[in-house]
Amino acid sequence: MTYVDFPINSHLERLAYDEVRENPSLFSDTWMSILGGTFGFFGVMSYNVARFKPAYTGVWRYPIAMAAGVYAGLIIRDWRREKVRTKWAKIKHYIELHPEDFPPYPARTKIGDTLSPWVPMRTGW
Repeated sequence: MTYVDFPINSHLERLAYDEVRENPSLFSDTWMSILGGTFGFFGVMSYNVARFKPAYTGVWRYPIAMAAGVYAGLIIRDWRREKVRTKWAKIKHYIELHPEDFPPYPARTKIGDTLSPWVPMRTGW
């Protein structure tokens, strides 16, 4: 995981850290494929149940449906990644064209600097 060096002074600096988004984890690479294969398996099984047939009927359909589901999961994963890349590129391009709409971030203040002095009044209860 990449840690950002603070302070981030502008919106473009915030968008410059793309290595987290571009280097996905093993789980984010495979979950869509696993879900597609699972849907394929249970789709064939529900088809057999709806037709009042045993689960092992048409057993050749299971691997075909699972392979089709895995392939569909890969296609959807790549489509989503391209959509996200395009979205971030559009945002970055807009910020580069209109810097006046995005002022720099204000300086960070600590909570202790914002508190005013306080003297407790003790009444002696």
